[in-house]
Amino acid sequence: MKQENLFTPDCIRTNTGQYVNVINPDPSTILIEDIAHGLAGQLRFGAQSPIRYTVAQHCVECARHTEGDKFEALMHDASEAYLGDMASPIKQHLPDYKVLEEKFSIVIANKFGYNYPYHSLTKLADINALKWEWDAVMLAGTHPPNTIYLVEAWSAERAKEEFLKMFHELDILRKESVTWVQ
Repeated sequence: MKQENLFTPDCIRTNTGQYVNVINPDPSTILIEDIAHGLAGQLRFGAQSPIRYTVAQHCVECARHTEGDKFEALMHDASEAYLGDMASPIKQHLPDYKVLEEKFSIVIANKFGYNYPYHSLTKLADINALKWEWDAVMLAGTHPPNTIYLVEAWSAERAKEEFLKMFHELDILRKESVTWVQ
């Protein structure tokens, strides 16, 4: 039986019971279920938005709207499942956080088989999503009364479910395309 320890050095314990070293991540401890769970619990905009809009929902929207690699777009914020979502104005002043984020991003990309650093189309999808979210989420209610934004904020449970569903659908498509090419 695995020894449980509140004070395992440099580790966090995940929803599935993994101890993930946040300084030197081991790919064998990185699980898609933990990524989905973590992102579904992280809120965009430093948790200051008027609705509970999660990073998992953001990632699904990026994947839906990219003209590039949908799998890469879905996974582009996966490191935040372990490190937390950090608002950009804060993140830019925390160089150690950026080092950890880079390390996690590389490990996760290698484990799940997508590109890192991210393709420009993934970065564009992220920027476009940010602009849309700013208007549709952060500024909702501040526009003239006749302005309508159709934003359905998913519950954490739904965000996790939708993220996992898209992950598995895209993963199957990627494997089928690899098989087809060979």
